[in-house]
Amino acid sequence: MGKWVEHLAWSNIKKHGKRNIFSIASLIVGLSASFVIIGFSNGAEPSIKNECYKQFDYGSLSITKESKSESTNGGLSIIRNTRPLLGEIKDINNDYLIDLNFDAIVPNYSTITYGKNELKDFTYECVYSFIGNYVDKELLVEGKYPKEDSLNEVLINEKAEKDFAKQNKITPIGSKVKIHYEIDYPYHPDDSSKAINDYFVYDQEAKIVGVVKDLSFLSTPKIYYPYISLKKYLSQIYLNNLSEYLNANYSWIERINDCNGADSVSAYSYRLFLKNYQKVNEIESLINNTKKPLSINSNCETRTTALLGLVKAATTGMELFLIIALVGTALIMGIVSFSFYSEDKKVIAILSCVGAKMDDINDIYCLENMMIGLISFLISIILSPLLQILINSIVKNISGFIDIIDIPFRSFLNIPFGLPIIVFLSTVVVSVFATLLPIVFSKKISLKEELKDE
Repeated sequence: MGKWVEHLAWSNIKKHGKRNIFSIASLIVGLSASFVIIGFSNGAEPSIKNECYKQFDYGSLSITKESKSESTNGGLSIIRNTRPLLGEIKDINNDYLIDLNFDAIVPNYSTITYGKNELKDFTYECVYSFIGNYVDKELLVEGKYPKEDSLNEVLINEKAEKDFAKQNKITPIGSKVKIHYEIDYPYHPDDSSKAINDYFVYDQEAKIVGVVKDLSFLSTPKIYYPYISLKKYLSQIYLNNLSEYLNANYSWIERINDCNGADSVSAYSYRLFLKNYQKVNEIESLINNTKKPLSINSNCETRTTALLGLVKAATTGMELFLIIALVGTALIMGIVSFSFYSEDKKVIAILSCVGAKMDDINDIYCLENMMIGLISFLISIILSPLLQILINSIVKNISGFIDIIDIPFRSFLNIPFGLPIIVFLSTVVVSVFATLLPIVFSKKISLKEELKDE
């Protein structure tokens, strides 16, 4: 490539200034989008997982046994859940406590009221204990942790704090809420067809002492109580009619423990509690590695999986958009290059007459586009980190996710500075491809026609 080629290429860039600015702008958009989309693909999953792990009750799970049966009409499968036998879950990791599930008599959708007002959409959720490593103490953002486990003191999440303040116009710290639920459960003795019914009433007033950070995106207002205290409470509440029948005090703990796994009072499951909150990242593996017919359920993990599914779908859509954008950019540059070629046909014809090779003439336009690509690439390298900061700030304020875009400038695909290298090479390819159109048409120039009037 001669110096005259480089000189003409620079001259063309100046001469075609306005249209080259348009090409540069379109390429900057495509390249910046490439960096941001790759950054989203790289940062979204760890960002969402890290934020989801901050759910206060992430370590609370349940395990059930699923059995499938075919309907008599055929073509329809019915899944039935029962509480497994303890022997069937003896291999559960030692990082978890296995205990009874009290959801049947104290469900999370219990009625929650403040004064005479019912707190809509609030749920009553359990963690094993406020003491020890069962929960992350650093999630506390306001108030205090109870000094000891008690049903009389509860924590709420940030969503509950906002909803509480909105409905009641005061800070929830120090306020008292009432949790109420009642249900009738029958007991069928083996020696009688007549059921023995006992009525259970859960009526608990609790003081809100603290607010904990929680997943703000798709979060619901929650009130957290210690499961260990509910267990102690239920061990002291007796079934009056059944106790009279058995001629001995018989508590609700005993009733749930002794029942058949298919009895609704069993909640068809056992509770699992993670002993150390620092191992929350292992819960996904436990769920995925649990073999049928056992199934481990976690509302927090379900929410995390749903969010990651949305991210995967969004990433796929962004990648499709990126391909379309880059193809469109190449076409724009190609059209612009062709317009330059059309304007310069006489110049090309003259260059051919004085002995310039067609390859050198083509190099003028190719070099011009490559210079445009280089300028666009350098601007995109500067612009992309600024876009990353701006977008991350906006996403954090809206959803709470931190660093959802993490552009891997330093290492990509285990290649040092792999991303800038790959994007630069892609820019070169796009620039060269955009020059192919005028190159193809340049072969059809008629020197006679272009020079006959000169």
